Amino acid sequence: MDDNIQNRFDVSILYVENESASRKKFSEITGKLINKLYLAKDGNEGLALFKEYKPEIVVTNITLPYTNGIEMVRKMKAMQDDLPVIMTLARNDLNYLIDTFGSDISYYLLKPLDSKTLFNAIKRCAEAIAYRRQLAQQDKHIKELSLAVEFSPDIIIITNTDGIIEYINPKFIEITGYSKEEIIGKTLDILKGSDVDLNTYSSFLSSLKTGKEWRGRLINKKKNDECYWASTSLFPVKQQITDKVEHFICIQEDITDWKLTEEDLRISEETFKVLTMLAQDAIVMVDETGIINFWNEAAEKMFLLESRNAVGKTLWDFIPSYVVKEIFESEIKHYKETCQCSVSGNILEDMAKKIDGTVFPIEISVTAIQIRDKCHSIAIIRDITERKRVEQVVLNEKAKFQTLSENAPFGIMLVDEKGTLLYVNPVFIEMFGYNHEEIPDGKTWFKKAFPEKDYRHEITENWIKDIEEPNAGKREPWVLTVTCKDKTQKTVDFYPVKLNSGESIVFCQDLTELKKNERKLLYITNYDALTGLPNRHSMEETLRQTIEVAKKGRKRGGLSALLFLDIYGFGDINAKLGPTSGDELLISTGKMLKNSLRGGDTVYRFGGDEFAIIFKGISMAEARLAAERIQRTINQHKFSIEYEKYNMYLSMGIIQIDGTMDMVTLLSKALNALYKAKKLGKNQIVVYQEE
Repeated sequence: MDDNIQNRFDVSILYVENESASRKKFSEITGKLINKLYLAKDGNEGLALFKEYKPEIVVTNITLPYTNGIEMVRKMKAMQDDLPVIMTLARNDLNYLIDTFGSDISYYLLKPLDSKTLFNAIKRCAEAIAYRRQLAQQDKHIKELSLAVEFSPDIIIITNTDGIIEYINPKFIEITGYSKEEIIGKTLDILKGSDVDLNTYSSFLSSLKTGKEWRGRLINKKKNDECYWASTSLFPVKQQITDKVEHFICIQEDITDWKLTEEDLRISEETFKVLTMLAQDAIVMVDETGIINFWNEAAEKMFLLESRNAVGKTLWDFIPSYVVKEIFESEIKHYKETCQCSVSGNILEDMAKKIDGTVFPIEISVTAIQIRDKCHSIAIIRDITERKRVEQVVLNEKAKFQTLSENAPFGIMLVDEKGTLLYVNPVFIEMFGYNHEEIPDGKTWFKKAFPEKDYRHEITENWIKDIEEPNAGKREPWVLTVTCKDKTQKTVDFYPVKLNSGESIVFCQDLTELKKNERKLLYITNYDALTGLPNRHSMEETLRQTIEVAKKGRKRGGLSALLFLDIYGFGDINAKLGPTSGDELLISTGKMLKNSLRGGDTVYRFGGDEFAIIFKGISMAEARLAAERIQRTINQHKFSIEYEKYNMYLSMGIIQIDGTMDMVTLLSKALNALYKAKKLGKNQIVVYQEE
């Protein structure tokens, strides 16, 4: 990592990679940069860690054991759709790239990982996460500020310093039965109940005169003279500069149903003041001419101007937008006509200007309210510079992807809804030898690529079904044998993707060499190169299956047996005649063992001069007889080596496969039986017995 990279990110990361060296390197690169790092070696472990710890960023290789990186990411996205994912892939993994379409991968990184590139990807993901956290917090404050007063479940009354009512919320009307016209301009005495405690009420009125906060319970009177208990909070709203009380906010909660409760209930504090102090968005209050009379701390930071210098200026000094001004005037007009705030939720994007002249993008909403018989508007302003930067990054990434498609290392053809080929890329032409002029339509392409009639008919049927499928998205891949222009045949993987436009993109990957190598690798993995017999790996796989069958079928005669044998004195023969002759002896022995078995039984070369036989559906007594028969067959045969005849003898160890032992224990005990037989001399058979 470069010395100048000193950032630390407040995120946790899950890294899924099957190569231990890559996990170690990743840990070294990111260990000091993030809060927590989780490491997984395969897709299943990665999913388990994700479910348990909920990491905020996932970095994964595209190819993984058990569950590959693509499927793992899809399962994670199903749990958290906005999860940032960084996908790593080697150059030979590019054929998997199409499988990631629709998975919303944040970044792709080529291996080996470059520390600076990795840092930048993590940084961008961490910034997006921090931005989402900030947006969530800001959204909360905006909603509270815009709707708390008007839609409060409690009665909210705003009075002047003389206790004359200037504002009531809908809850007041609902509970008391008074309309705005009947209550605005009256004093709070209109609500005084006949049974109110006089000392309590006197204390309440005293607070109005002295500008002090007051909390308590009052018996209030509705319009129909019915009384209700109210848990009441009264507190002054002071002018920010002079600290002079300008208004009182009275919040009342109807506690009639539980008035006998002795515990005092806590009441909401100064709603407007608290919300504006906590808000991370700029909150600006202006009068009906646009003159600013309130400017919160967030506005000071956003516009680089203190409240005392902002008050008295117009909103248009900072947001010179005709659209915003038009909405402001519309809100004022609506409030004057209806005496209600508009809840249309008008939020728009525009440009604002800091005091130093810097222009930046904003998101703004405007709501009108009435204070002291005058209309004011509250503007909630959010700086969306970072969001716009992220949006531009997304656009840039789309442009990069388009360039990647045009220069892709795999074949691409574009097909319309009728099956006509609209475009083929250079790799497609190189792969099959046909240029676009030679295959102007789908019918011509199918005839040339699939000359055998029945095979072509089967393929075109499936093709037509995919074309007619209305929903966009990836289709099932096809692995087809294609005849090229030079008459050679290739095994090709076709990945069709249906676009919303109705057209389809088909990606083509030549798998001819890969399929050849797969067959070779499968043989090498499961067969001994010298004898051609199944090897130890193959035997262990069969043995696991046989043990499971024995567990389920123990009561139904589902027993089997495992026999280990080696050639008695093979080391002496090998030393005397040389390794070439020793190899010939092993080959001959393997053939004789194979020919002496029943159908369903299998002989394996375990290693060196040791062989193993799995007898299926056989008791221990039957296995002993089979071993003796194999011994006789080998003993009676004269092996010709270097023009000389040799008699061979076998040492054998046998164990029953009854499902009571796991594979490791079974192998260990069977080999111990073999070693005991070798100690007893040539041509000995030892049957394992429980001690």
